[in-house]
Amino acid sequence: MASLLDGVDLRTQMAGQNRLELLLFRLSGRQLFGINVFKVQEVIQCPGLTRVPGSHPVVRGIAKLRGKTVPVMDLSRAIGGPPMEDTQGRFVIITEYNKRIQGFLVNAVDRIINMNWENILPPPKGAAGGSYLTAVTQVDKQLVEIIDVEKVLSEVVGGSEQVSERVIDTQANAISHQVLVVDDSVVARNQVKRVLDQIGVQCTLKNNGAEALEQLHQWADERPQGRVSDWLALVISDIEMPKLDGFEVLELAEPGTLVVFVTAYDEYALRAFDVHAVDYLLKPIEDNQLINKISTYFRLIAKERNLNRVLEQNVAERTAELAQANQYLENIITYMGEALLVLSPQGEIKMVNPAACRMLDYTDEDLLGMSIGDVFEEEGDEQAGAFMGIWLEALIRTGALSKIEARFIAKDGRRVPILFSRTAVKDLGGQITDIICIAKDMTGYVRIDDQEPFEMRRNTAEEMS
Repeated sequence: MASLLDGVDLRTQMAGQNRLELLLFRLSGRQLFGINVFKVQEVIQCPGLTRVPGSHPVVRGIAKLRGKTVPVMDLSRAIGGPPMEDTQGRFVIITEYNKRIQGFLVNAVDRIINMNWENILPPPKGAAGGSYLTAVTQVDKQLVEIIDVEKVLSEVVGGSEQVSERVIDTQANAISHQVLVVDDSVVARNQVKRVLDQIGVQCTLKNNGAEALEQLHQWADERPQGRVSDWLALVISDIEMPKLDGFEVLELAEPGTLVVFVTAYDEYALRAFDVHAVDYLLKPIEDNQLINKISTYFRLIAKERNLNRVLEQNVAERTAELAQANQYLENIITYMGEALLVLSPQGEIKMVNPAACRMLDYTDEDLLGMSIGDVFEEEGDEQAGAFMGIWLEALIRTGALSKIEARFIAKDGRRVPILFSRTAVKDLGGQITDIICIAKDMTGYVRIDDQEPFEMRRNTAEEMS
C-alpha cells in the first residue's frame, strides 16, 4: 500500500497548476471519500492499538510506528458515522499537520486520482456548515466526498478559543485594518475570523482562490484612484484550494498585495518566498501565534503608511514651493521692461517674453521658430544673420557679450535701437544648449560721448529745443 504514495514529493509541484491528487477510501458501505494526498505520509494495515484512558471517544488507541507513538482516530465516528468496531483488516492513513502525526482508521483504500481543481465543487447547500465536507467531486460517475480533516482535528485535538489578554491589551488598540481570509476549510476560516474579531480587525471570508480574486477586483473597481493594497492590510490564504490556488491568487493580485500563506505543508515554504509572499504559517495554528504574527505586519504596515503620508506631505509642500517659485520667475519674465529671447545655438528663437513681442510687434506664436537674424541687425553687418558665427565664437570664449548697440527689425520694418546682451547656457560637457538675449529699447536715448559709446542719457524736450 505504501507504493500508492511513491513520488509524493513531486506532487508538491502541482500547486500553481490548478491540480491536486486525492487518496480515495471507504469508511462503510460503498460511499467514496477523499483526502488530499499531500496531507498523507503513508497508508498501512491497522496495527495493534493500545487504548488510552480518558482520551477523546474518536481516538481508538495509539500505535507504535517506527519508534513513534501515533494516535489513531476512527474517521467514520469523527464525521458522525457509525464507529468501526473491528480493526482487523482495516487500514490507517498516516497524516502530518504542523509536525503533528496522527492516523485515521478507514475500512478500505481505493486508489489515488489526479484531479483538476475545476472539477472540485463546494459541498451541497445546507451541508457545509454542520458537515465535515470541504468539497465534492465525481469519479467514474460516482460521488466522492472530500473530508475536511482540519475540522476533524480541531474538534479532537482542540485549540485555544481566546487570545491572550496580554496580546489583546498591547496590540488591539493599534490595529485597524482590513484582512481578506481565503480558505476552503470552514474551520480554518472561522479560526482566523474568531481571532481577528477578538482584536477588532475587520475581515472578509472567501471559500477559494477564484472568489478571493473576484473580491480583489471588485475592491479595485470601487477605488479607481487608489490601490487596493493602500487599504487592504493582508491576505491570509490557504495554498491548495478549488479553482485557483494561493500561488495563482498572489500572481494575479495587484502588485504590492501582502499575502501570508497558511498551509499544512511545510514543503511549500521555499516556494512561498519565491513568489514574494511575506510569510507562511503551518496548520494547525495557535491563536496567539496567529495574532503575534499578523500584528507584526500590522505594525510594519502602519509605519509604512505613516512614512508614505509624511512623504506625500513633503512632496506636496515641495511641489507648492516649486510652483510658487516658478510663478515668481514667470512674473519677472512677464513684467520685465526688457525684451527676453531664448535662442538655440543655431539662432532659432525658442522663447520670448511679452516685452519682446511689444517691441517687435509680433505675437509669440509668430516669433517662435524664426531666426534671430530676421528681427535683429548690428551696425556694420553686411547681411542679416552673418553675426551668428561671431556670436558663438565669442560666447564659447567668454560665456557672455554685453552692451552691444544694435537694432530690432519690427514687423512693419521699423528699426528699433536697442542695447543688447547675450549669455550662453552650457551643459555639463561645456556645449552651448541655449543663448539668452536681453534687449533694452534705446528709443529716445542719445550718446553722451562718441568715445564712450555705451554711456547714454535720455534726450529731454529742453535739450531738443
